[in-house]
Amino acid sequence: MFNTVQNLFPSTTALLSDPSLVGQKDAFFGGQTVNQIFSGLSSTVNTGWQWPPFLDQAVTDWTSTIGKALSSKGNVATATDQWESQLTAYAKNQGFNVTVG
Repeated sequence: MFNTVQNLFPSTTALLSDPSLVGQKDAFFGGQTVNQIFSGLSSTVNTGWQWPPFLDQAVTDWTSTIGKALSSKGNVATATDQWESQLTAYAKNQGFNVTVG
């Protein structure tokens, strides 16, 4: 069985604590109340995390390195190093201070 309905999960705390959402049974998951689990997990999200300001470049470089390695059954570890190197160089060229850890 494939999920044929787009499911977006709300990010507002008012909805995450709404009993009608939390108690809703999901047919895709066999009638389970999965929103209860998802709602509980929402409190573990790191709210200080941010998308990088050069996300488009990160996606482009990911596609040309890791994505390519995955599709050709190549060396993903090597591709990950290439991705990091390319993205670090791009960020530095854009004036960002980069710390690789």
